[in-house]
Amino acid sequence: MKQIHKDYERPFLLEKTKLDRLMDIIHDRLGEHQDTTKRDDFEVFLSGQRREEMTSVDDVLKLDNSRKSKIQRLLITSCASTKGAARPEHEIQVDFDGRTVGNIKTKVVVSVRSGDAGWSDRALSEVEEQVERTSLQDVPHRVTLAVLGVSVLIVLLFLLVSSLISWNSANGDADVMWLRLRDVDRVEQILKQGRTITDEEMREINTMQLRNFLQEQRAKPAFSGWTRQKTFVGIPLLTILACALYLISRCYPSAVFLWGDEVERYNKMLQTRRIVWGIIVGVAVVRSEEHTSELQSLRHL
Repeated sequence: MKQIHKDYERPFLLEKTKLDRLMDIIHDRLGEHQDTTKRDDFEVFLSGQRREEMTSVDDVLKLDNSRKSKIQRLLITSCASTKGAARPEHEIQVDFDGRTVGNIKTKVVVSVRSGDAGWSDRALSEVEEQVERTSLQDVPHRVTLAVLGVSVLIVLLFLLVSSLISWNSANGDADVMWLRLRDVDRVEQILKQGRTITDEEMREINTMQLRNFLQEQRAKPAFSGWTRQKTFVGIPLLTILACALYLISRCYPSAVFLWGDEVERYNKMLQTRRIVWGIIVGVAVVRSEEHTSELQSLRHL
């Protein structure tokens, strides 16, 4: 008895026509075995720890697939057995597992079991072809979003770090007795005379210290290292990053069982996806045009 297993770890979309075609292929292969009884079993795993067993694909497609009872996994088992056999001699199993928990990722598992090795290989090849057609063709979009998100995040972190450095540099010269660099020159000029400073000079120094202290306290609410120019750059980047994160988390599902209420939800998601992508492109284009205008203005100076 030969048994073959093959896993496909990839996002998938299973709809009625693809499921019907898959079942037709499975029935055709099992039909090659004469004088056998054919049987289909469907195990449907729903949200809320529900599980239903059926023997007809039509019953599976009649499921509401609502938000509260959303299909998460579909296990198809089709077999052909001779009369009196303790166990079916020929079996094809396709497991559309859309659950993503911990290290377990969305996948499709195909298993073929038969004593006929040549038949097993042919059946696996034809079923595999149908499984390939259920793969979601949005991997380039997912990669683009991941690269875009990481790139924008790096730029934002660079702006933040540079602002912190600028802020520390601007305030570092007031750390010593609240004297700035321009004030130190005046103090050095007084001390170079090699005499005791007068009351008037002491008051002058104290005045400088108090002035610097007040300026520092008033500047604290505002992040002095974050310039207006960085704000013009940062806000569009934050918008793009927020859109990218929303798309990745909400608009690119890893498993779709496209029947019942899921059809309407999926269409709405596609519409939302187009809108959010439009925002990303629009913000990028506007920012690019502003950057080009800034460069042209600098050239005319």
